[in-house]
Amino acid sequence: MAKEKAWYADSAVGTLLADLFEGKWSPELLAQLAQIPLAEAERGAFPGCPPSSGRKRRFRLVECVQAHKEACSFLLARPSGSGIESFLRLSADGEELGALETMLGLGLSRMNTLRPAGINLVLRLVHRSLLGVGLRGLNADGAKRYRRLCRDVHPLIVCSGSNTPSLARLFFRARGLAVKFGDRRDMALFDLLVGSINVCNTPEHGNPRFHAIMARGYAALEALKEPDLFEQAAPYLGIYHFIEGNYEQAMNLFSRASRKLRAQEHHLVEMFYVRHWSFAASCRGNFELAAGLLLSRLRMFAARSDNQLARSIRGQLAALYLRMGQYEKALEQLDIAQIGVSPQVDIVSGVTNARHLAYYHMLSGNPKAAYKVLHSALDEARRQGYERPIYLGGALLELLCAFQEQGCPPLPCYSAEQELQRCLRGPNRMLRGVAARLSGNALMRGGNEDGALGLYQDSLALLEKIGCPLEAAKTRLALASLALRRNDKEKAVLLVSDAWPMYDCLKDFFWPEELLALVPTYMRKHGEANLSSRALLEAYRESFSPHRTWEQFEAFSQALLAESARILGTTQGYLFHVPYPHAPLRLVAVLGGKLESVTYPYASLPDLMELVAEGAPLILDNVQEGGMGFGSMLIGIPIDCRPDGVYALCHVGAFLPEVRTVLEENVLKDIGRVLAWECSRVMERERRHAERLETLADTSGEMICVSDEMERFLGDVELAAKTDASILLCGESGVGKEMVARYIHEKSGRSGRLVIINMASLQDELFESEFFGHEKGSFTGAMTSKPGLVEMAENGTLFLDEFTEASTRVQAKLLRVLQERCFHRVGGTQTISVNFRLIAASNRDITHAVRQGLFRADLYYRIAVINLKIPPLRERKADILAIARYYLHFFSHWHHRECVQDFSPENRRILESWSWPGNIRELRNVIEQSVVLTGGRHLTLPDPVEHTEASRGVGALGGGEMPEELFSGNPSLADLEKRYIERTLEQSGWRIEGKRGALAVLRISRSALYDKMRRYGVKRPF
Repeated sequence: MAKEKAWYADSAVGTLLADLFEGKWSPELLAQLAQIPLAEAERGAFPGCPPSSGRKRRFRLVECVQAHKEACSFLLARPSGSGIESFLRLSADGEELGALETMLGLGLSRMNTLRPAGINLVLRLVHRSLLGVGLRGLNADGAKRYRRLCRDVHPLIVCSGSNTPSLARLFFRARGLAVKFGDRRDMALFDLLVGSINVCNTPEHGNPRFHAIMARGYAALEALKEPDLFEQAAPYLGIYHFIEGNYEQAMNLFSRASRKLRAQEHHLVEMFYVRHWSFAASCRGNFELAAGLLLSRLRMFAARSDNQLARSIRGQLAALYLRMGQYEKALEQLDIAQIGVSPQVDIVSGVTNARHLAYYHMLSGNPKAAYKVLHSALDEARRQGYERPIYLGGALLELLCAFQEQGCPPLPCYSAEQELQRCLRGPNRMLRGVAARLSGNALMRGGNEDGALGLYQDSLALLEKIGCPLEAAKTRLALASLALRRNDKEKAVLLVSDAWPMYDCLKDFFWPEELLALVPTYMRKHGEANLSSRALLEAYRESFSPHRTWEQFEAFSQALLAESARILGTTQGYLFHVPYPHAPLRLVAVLGGKLESVTYPYASLPDLMELVAEGAPLILDNVQEGGMGFGSMLIGIPIDCRPDGVYALCHVGAFLPEVRTVLEENVLKDIGRVLAWECSRVMERERRHAERLETLADTSGEMICVSDEMERFLGDVELAAKTDASILLCGESGVGKEMVARYIHEKSGRSGRLVIINMASLQDELFESEFFGHEKGSFTGAMTSKPGLVEMAENGTLFLDEFTEASTRVQAKLLRVLQERCFHRVGGTQTISVNFRLIAASNRDITHAVRQGLFRADLYYRIAVINLKIPPLRERKADILAIARYYLHFFSHWHHRECVQDFSPENRRILESWSWPGNIRELRNVIEQSVVLTGGRHLTLPDPVEHTEASRGVGALGGGEMPEELFSGNPSLADLEKRYIERTLEQSGWRIEGKRGALAVLRISRSALYDKMRRYGVKRPF
């Protein structure tokens, strides 16, 4: 306080700053904003600076600056060029909006170097001034500038962490202007901004009214169908889905926002969304991704010596490690995070770190130390004017309830009862589930078992729905304890079994000893499995996870038998194969023996496996034949790897008792699906290896580039490939969209296969059967069950080529499976969940189709999380010769032709001068034709004009310019397309293929043309 009074007494500049920043300015802020040497800023008495005449305490910015003319004149006379002069000059001239734009620009441009206190001061100045601007006198341009200022202040809000009041009022004022001037885009954006307050450090966070307004903005955004607006709103939509518990969608949107902000080097703003991205991943149980996101940023900021951000990340890492049950690693991160941080200096970091440290003490069994740590920090927060500091996870609720149970006095800023009620009524579904469980615990302590049971069931239903395994496991343990109390041990065992995958995270505090005793010895021994069918399935998934790779199917088949026998606890295993329908059954592998000398323990084993290979799982108990003892079991698991045939896995012997209790036909079907994905992956890898040996070219050999354009593009591709976000590939026909999709799949590290679906070739009538599969007997001719294409993409990549060709009916069905990631086979009742990475491709302007209402906007938003446009060949001419040389040698080897080492100068000139309208596909065809016809001895290219003339359109068929009759009568787009197809067919003589056929003019696939002809009723006249 002494330094501040010295400013008032000695310096007019100090008095000005005290009025502007409400007495909370700092010398560092003045030095950073005005680029004044810190030593001078700290002294406060510049040579020639007039003395202070006392504070004026004006609320309006313009009035405040005009009241301090001497200080403004002094600062304007100093050579700085920092922008502060423009701010003062505009303020003195009454240009309030212009002055605020300048100050906000200064704050945003220097946000990476300003401390939270500095960001907070700029935010308070801009926020207070915007609330003081009179709106009635604003014209359309002024209203637009005001709304833009209110939007642009959001990055300061999320980075300051300050307890900023009246945020909702600011956004409501801006939205009112949008309503007044009919700006529907801004109306939607400000609705979303109001909802974003629920994750900002304000007393109003967790407000259900704000979230309802956000939902209104989300609906308005979808109705507008404007992709650029969706891109702008992506961070706010991520917050919406985060609160809703749609963590996968939230992570995709946060990933999108992070990528854009990192490119703009807005590191502080990016970290806000990375924190939420990491927290969403941890809520889903993906702790590896959650930690990886934070550790990658920690390394980046440590390398830049940005200790402030590094400490902040360490605090969140500590919270993550606490959720994972790794207490010592959490304490290590907290020790480093607290260096140089105290509630007096940085109240937000101080309170956050204190909350994590208190949670550590609670989990370590020391609630009194936890209370003391948190009480001290919150007491300081209250003194600084903070109320209800923000929290997103359930740790604070658990702390409050633990303190209440211990009889501790209420904490400053929070009330346990009020926070539980807020969360139960609030919009955050995860917090609602946690609050329901904790409320149930309170009822249990009071003896109200029925009331507790209802709350526990509500909690579990909610947490299971949003997919939050850790919190759901805590609720299952609470239910199991209640079941034991009611002597329902069987139900308690099932609940404990389902909670077992989270044991490592919960064992030291949340897992009661009496519940651990319910876990069978076998499951405790293996640690990662449990007695439920779900756990058995997870054991198979873990045994054949992506880090296990086999290059040959023979070696894999032996590993499959050995691993499966180990999981089931048996010693005999056989693998049979039926390569195609009605082919004879063939034994391909036997566990621990040779195929030539195999003897079956059960005489009819091959006959039984033929039935299994038709898709029917088999379980026979108490078999007695061939020396097998009484009580032996035989199981058969169908492994559908079509088109590579069907395998039948057979195990015979004494199974572990714990395993026998959960084996049933549906479980065997699920195991078969898991093994089918891995079998297909191994066979695909084996095929690729054989092709590499045969053609001397691997699958990514065509990904050749030397141009800067493609280097930048592939850099974006590699960044996108490492995430699970959906990707839209756009580009002209022939640019290699499928090749890029394969490249992304290979770089993604996914264990499953790449399933390619050409949407133009799927007829509407057969779409469901092909896409989702069907059950045996579901329709005439369905002799066996068949997995669909999407099911084959499990743990892999689903590539939808020409996806804009999908009909409206197909689009609706696509949207549902992409949203839910689950479906039913045709004629089936079992829900099948799938985990795949989605890539879609189109050579059309999809955004135009969305605006015209020809393509669903919600489906577009679902797919276009990352939008990558492949450059056409004419825009990367430096690649032409490199690609052409690759194909020259490739086709010379493929067709067994002798090959010249390089193109002649004349051929190089032809290659580089042609525009290549057919892109890589056309180049490939030209080179292959030349190699085949000339043998490669004297390589001469055919004239590309003759080769591709048909691709020029209707004029190539002799029709000249586009005829006017196509447009007569103001036809709809569908009518216009029908007329154009009919005219093209007539001019080509109804020739479909060939250089002058309709396909060459229309530049679509044959299946797509036939589909359109059938849709429009186009038939050849006779």
